[in-house]
Amino acid sequence: MDRNTDPKIFLYMLIINIALTTVISALPGSSLLGKSISNQLQSEVPSPSSNYLVSGAYIGMHNFLLALGMSIPFVGLAWGLFVLGDTAYAFASLGAMNKVPGVLLASNEAFLPFFWFEFICYSVMMGESFILGRAITKGNLNKSILRDYAFIIVGVGLTLLISGYVEAAFINLETSLGI
Repeated sequence: MDRNTDPKIFLYMLIINIALTTVISALPGSSLLGKSISNQLQSEVPSPSSNYLVSGAYIGMHNFLLALGMSIPFVGLAWGLFVLGDTAYAFASLGAMNKVPGVLLASNEAFLPFFWFEFICYSVMMGESFILGRAITKGNLNKSILRDYAFIIVGVGLTLLISGYVEAAFINLETSLGI
């Protein structure tokens, strides 16, 4: 395969990722786990109202580190599917805690811009895992592929940093409105 097929790989990964998240978030969740997740989020994620710069960078860096793991050849695909499956089950559990279908929570996230920033970046990085693994297996890992990979890492990093600030803005708005 040549680099012209890469967009197809990324598109397939995006479709698989969205389908996986939808299916797993529709499973019956644990309200006990939902309460645990809610408490953990409240204690670990910095409050955007306290320091917007810190919380946006924190969210962006967290998502970038997850995405970076998704690009590791041979294991990145599995890591990415695990992370997205875990996130989807968190939606199911938070939904169970609030007596709302988890798939409804996950579907509502799709209307927010950071959802698309994150899913596209995760899909690109998982696609890179496949591309790098294929190049290593075929013995044709070259400077062109590594250069493209470096550009993709920078692009994904900047996109997820922006996404972190957008997500922090939404959290700040939600907090200020008391939602």
